[in-house]
Amino acid sequence: MNNLADYLTEIADEVRPADLGERVRAASRRVRRRRRTAVAVAVAVAVVSGIAWAGRTARPDTPADLVPAPIPSLYYDAGIQVRMFDGGTVRDLMPVPGPVCGLSVSPDHRLVAWTETDSMGTLALIVANPDGSGRRRVLNDVICAGGNSPAWLPDSRRMLVAQDVPAPRRLLDVYSLAMTSTPVSGVVTYVAWSPNGEFVAYDDDGEIVVARAADGTVVHRVHHDDESGAGGFSVQGVSDDGRRAVIGLPGGPSDRITSGFRVVDTGTGADVPLPAGIAPADRLNAEVHPAAGDRMLVRVTGDTGVTLYLLDAYGRILDRRAEPAALREATLLGQ
Repeated sequence: MNNLADYLTEIADEVRPADLGERVRAASRRVRRRRRTAVAVAVAVAVVSGIAWAGRTARPDTPADLVPAPIPSLYYDAGIQVRMFDGGTVRDLMPVPGPVCGLSVSPDHRLVAWTETDSMGTLALIVANPDGSGRRRVLNDVICAGGNSPAWLPDSRRMLVAQDVPAPRRLLDVYSLAMTSTPVSGVVTYVAWSPNGEFVAYDDDGEIVVARAADGTVVHRVHHDDESGAGGFSVQGVSDDGRRAVIGLPGGPSDRITSGFRVVDTGTGADVPLPAGIAPADRLNAEVHPAAGDRMLVRVTGDTGVTLYLLDAYGRILDRRAEPAALREATLLGQ
């Protein structure tokens, strides 16, 4: 009976008129119904065999001695300029090329990517060197909307892109322009890779899902409550060991969320608190970004300015520094 209901629902999704946002939601419902059966079987097998977290990096219960480490170079969208903050110095890199969507910096800092509409009304994906030189159009008819916006993979060579809904998302090699499939092709929400590329995370109908990036095998899923009155949330990051996910607001069909404010244990679903003394009174005043080596970069906005913190896997502060006033209203693009 449930199969018949699902079938009728799927037919209804396909025949009624819908705008782009509705098409995304309808596609998501179909993908989720198909995926849930397979995931249920996989999780059952994992639990029976005792490997529900197989491959999850073990972490000692007792932390090693604290070794300070500097905050890495950071890249910002400052409205009219892409800027870099490195060792206390702010440098302008390139002008923001007019009204764009999906501005981002590759993890290796060698390319800046964005989408823009040309004179023919085509939305194209563009990449360029950080100083604006070497501009290249790498894909036409790309979608840049909410969680479907182009996103860099940790290898700094490929981007997750969508060209139609409900067509599957694919991986674009920005150098060879080759397109390949991906285990997360059917995910139509935000997708986040761990900095080391081992794990990928996303939300699925009220659950945080963590999977192996290589083959899409789900290693854990846990329920998470809504983060807004309108319902829902987005997964904005996952740590190198897959143990912690960064959660943000859900956004809308055209709103692009670029950071999260809550850290969640992906095994238990419990919140992972920020260190005492740096958590702001308003949770939305904290931006959390996973960093290499199971670290977290936290950007906290206060009454007198913005402070940056680098935390280790145990939540200990490795470095802190004041963010220059010139970057206070800027959007952090990458590190």
